[in-house]
Parts: sequence; C-alpha cells; structure tokens
Amino acid sequence: MSTRPSPGPAAAPSRVMRLAAVLLFVGGPLALASLAAVDAVRIAELRDRVDRRLIEMAPLRARITRLAPTPADTEALYLPGASRALAAAWLQRHLGTILSEHAARITTFQIEGADGAGSGEGDAGDILLRVAFEAGNAALLDSLLAIETTLPLLTVERLSVRRSAVAPPEGEAPRLDVDMVVRGFRREGTA
Repeated sequence: MSTRPSPGPAAAPSRVMRLAAVLLFVGGPLALASLAAVDAVRIAELRDRVDRRLIEMAPLRARITRLAPTPADTEALYLPGASRALAAAWLQRHLGTILSEHAARITTFQIEGADGAGSGEGDAGDILLRVAFEAGNAALLDSLLAIETTLPLLTVERLSVRRSAVAPPEGEAPRLDVDMVVRGFRREGTA
C-alpha cells in the first residue's frame, strides 16, 4: 500500500487561494477597466460642455474685440477740434444733433467751467456744456442713451428733470423740462 496523502483540510485553503488569485488577477483589471471607462465618459462629457461654452462665447469674444478700443483708435474717445473753442462748438453741434433726432426742443446751450461758474475755463482736457431742453419721457431716455453710448466719450455730470409748466394737448404725455451738464474730453496737451 502506498501512502498517499489524502486531500484533507490543507487542500481546502489552497483552492480558496487559487480562486482568490484568479478573481484578483482577472477581476481586478476588469474593475479598473470599468472605472477607466466611466472616467473616459465623464471626460468626454466635460469636453462637450467646454466645446459648447466656447461656441457660446465666440460671439461675445468677437463683440468685445470689436468694441474694445485699440491704441490706434483711442483718438475717437476725445472731442475733435484744434482748440478748446472748436471742441466746445463741435460738442454743442453734436448734442444738438442727438437731441433733435430724439424730438427734443432745445432752449439754451452754455459752456461751463469745471467749477460750474460758467467761465468756460475747466480742466485742460474737459469741456462742460449745459443744455436745457424740453422733451417727452421716451425722448429723454433715448437722448441719454445716445449721449452716453456713442463716441466721443461723453458723460452726463448733472441732470435735473421737472414737469413742464405748459399743459400738454389732450391725450398726450406730459412734457419734461430738462437741464443737464454734459462733459466731453479733449486729449491733454492740445491747445
């Protein structure tokens, strides 16, 4: 009789070990592959979102590029005119055009100094122009928008609005008496 060791309790752990090793070496890479696939899907979704945002931003970037002044066209920000008087005259004509286009009735123009004294002497690059006019509510809003959004750069320094003492015709909106001071800028160093 030969004595052969019988498969006993020592054989059971080796089967469990083999099964565990097979699961580890086969199942581990499969689990890692599934995690990698999930990450790849997430990355693809993120790339799609980024691409959509870039497409959405393209018109905005183009608009910013178009509207942003370049060093060559910063001259458009300033009032034209070789002298302070010519620049003030240009500003008066420009405001007159804007207000007339929006159905405002101009009553007075007056050049003011920076201190508001009406001396005409202000900061070297600034021209203050007081304008009084009568307009409807919509015309006032359209005029203010045109003044502050067109070139050259103009700012409304002061604005006073009162209801007109003249009664409007039957069925029309009341008119407004407007008094405002608009600032225009001249390049420093100009005469």
